[in-house]
Amino acid sequence: MGQLDIFNNEIPLNKITSKPKVLSKYQRWKMINNYRKSSDKSQICKTCEYHISGKYRTKFLHKCNLLGLSHSSATDIKVFNVCDLFIKEF
Repeated sequence: MGQLDIFNNEIPLNKITSKPKVLSKYQRWKMINNYRKSSDKSQICKTCEYHISGKYRTKFLHKCNLLGLSHSSATDIKVFNVCDLFIKEF
């Protein structure tokens, strides 16, 4: 026994996929703003106006001010990546 589709055909239960994966705020932000590894070394997150870095114990943390600041390592950014919102820091 299975599930019926809109054309009244039976679909086996093992073929039905589970719920779609829910993306986190950070994952959605990366997808929307085309966050990627930079091909141009002069345009990287480290040289962006929105880049914020700070030292916590023995580590340097890098965050994007547009994404928002958190105390989680899940929102750390990679300094050699870039997104479509890049603005050169003066």
